[in-house]
Amino acid sequence: MRNKKLNRILTMTLSATLMIGLFSSNINMVHASLSADKVSIELEIGNDNEKNNLISYKADSEGNISGPEDFTMENNDIYILDSTDNKVIKSTNNQVSNIINLHKKAIKIASNNNNLYTLNNDFSITKYDELGNDSTIELDKNIVDEAIVDFQAIDNYLYITTTEGNSGKTYKINLDADNEGIYKSSESFEGRIFDKNTIYRNELIPEEGNSIGHSCEMTIQDIQTGSEFSILLTSKHWVMGAQYLGIDEKGNYRIKLIEMETKKDYTTEVEETIRTINPNGQLVGIKAEVKQKKSIPNQTKVFENEMYGINNLEKSVQIAKVTSPNESSLEQFKSKLDNDTEILDENQDSELLIENTATTAVSTISRSTIMSSAKTYHTSFAWTCSSSNLAAMTSWIKPRYVGSAGSYSCMPYCWGGFASRNQFITAMNNSGRVGNINCPYTGYVSNTYGLDCSGFVSRAWGLTTKYSTRSITDVTTNINTSALQQGDALNLSGKHIVLFEKLDSSGNYVLYEATQMNSYDRVAHTIRSATSLSTYTPIKYNYVY
Repeated sequence: MRNKKLNRILTMTLSATLMIGLFSSNINMVHASLSADKVSIELEIGNDNEKNNLISYKADSEGNISGPEDFTMENNDIYILDSTDNKVIKSTNNQVSNIINLHKKAIKIASNNNNLYTLNNDFSITKYDELGNDSTIELDKNIVDEAIVDFQAIDNYLYITTTEGNSGKTYKINLDADNEGIYKSSESFEGRIFDKNTIYRNELIPEEGNSIGHSCEMTIQDIQTGSEFSILLTSKHWVMGAQYLGIDEKGNYRIKLIEMETKKDYTTEVEETIRTINPNGQLVGIKAEVKQKKSIPNQTKVFENEMYGINNLEKSVQIAKVTSPNESSLEQFKSKLDNDTEILDENQDSELLIENTATTAVSTISRSTIMSSAKTYHTSFAWTCSSSNLAAMTSWIKPRYVGSAGSYSCMPYCWGGFASRNQFITAMNNSGRVGNINCPYTGYVSNTYGLDCSGFVSRAWGLTTKYSTRSITDVTTNINTSALQQGDALNLSGKHIVLFEKLDSSGNYVLYEATQMNSYDRVAHTIRSATSLSTYTPIKYNYVY
């Protein structure tokens, strides 16, 4: 039993509350309730082969989809980050008013006092003012080792939330850089920032044999007074996390809940729903998020106590004002997770594939050793690049984060690469080429060094042979998503594989991966929404303990 003092506990038992009228609904009714959301702006998705598109989707060789990546709002202005063309589309009074071409690759955006701030993939921060001027300042290195899940600008402060700890950690950063030109944290909080006065923490409650369970506890805290209350969220489905979306005009709590079930093919069915809960803990409204072409973390945000969502649809992208679901939605809602014909029996054992284990597999390895090994290819790995490492060569394209000769960190992405740290350093001293993102058109190119996605996982697992995303099944076992532990992986055969660290308690995977996503082109510590990896298969190395 947990000895935790709570000012208030609100309990919502979904399996009981939703029984009334649940199975009489249909999918069209769900769409009808969503159509009540008011669209602030809608942009047509263009063909990525055409020039002068305002916005488009584009898939890379790993299956990552670039396009609308993040959004922010201030007064009558809406900003949409387009990761395909590395630009921000600004809308004023629901009309496109400006296109801001970014100088650095941005992964998140925020706005404050008519200034746009971008968090870049090298973890610098660039400020773009309304006159078109821009300036870039480095972020404190103590922050950038962690995966970043949220980025906000509120009243002349930046708030950056990382995945540290069980519920994340938020750094409050003064927008005036120090004398060394670095943004440093003036204060930090355990949990995720909601607004300047409120922070919240989620605790996923695991069940025996699993890393998650059917409930989580959300604690909401007033930053100034320290007072807090907690909401216990329970479900008949596996709970991957939750996000606090504030309180509506009736005093009801607005919460996004992320649930999942493992399917019979070991992929994952994920459902994201927005719920209205009254002060007595009763569920009074529920609706599912719109199906997304491109799912991102923080799909729903709150500005001036109004919920807004970015809908990355097949033919358009929308910024829509999200209405709180009311009581009538309870009769309309039908969860897609209740489709028993597709869901794996929880009592079914994992699919064993050990009989095909290759003879090159090493002896057993601990999960802590796997994670320690993975991290040695991240920011702690420092190396020097010379002009000879960048000399032109047939079928070779350097990673985008590498500019000119100089000092760098992180192991570069290299298609087909399986270089250890020592092998890479030796190669750089002997005119080897830095990485290679010319893929998958040529296969591995001789004299290029680094790691691709499966090479990185193979190294982290201590393997002496490089396995591909197809052959890695020779040394792995499929597992339920609920049983994922650090050092396991999620694999999309023929495309991409990522190393699992943990869930961030807000419905996102925290990962290490060698990836081209967001032009990282290196080993990166990343965040991906559970929905975006729903077609991946969770696997564990057969010799992990």
